[in-house]
Amino acid sequence: MDDAIYPTREEAQEANYVEASRPMTFIQWKGTDVCMDVYCKCGESFHIDGYFAYSVECPYCNRMYACGAKIVLREIKERPEWGHCVAKKDVCDG
Repeated sequence: MDDAIYPTREEAQEANYVEASRPMTFIQWKGTDVCMDVYCKCGESFHIDGYFAYSVECPYCNRMYACGAKIVLREIKERPEWGHCVAKKDVCDG
């Protein structure tokens, strides 16, 4: 990921699509509530519980970040006991 500072949240989110590599996933934000820990470039971290968290601002240095829709996937060997989803194969798979 680059260190560019994007003028708008929309431009930053668009850059996420260009930078995407596999394996990854895409979150379709629907404006629901979120609970997240954020780690800022300044070295501080903070916690957010809120609605419509399409962008966040660090309370320590005031840097602003667009919340992207990309999440890195890490391969695992064992199936977890809970919170595990299995998608149905696409009808077009044959």
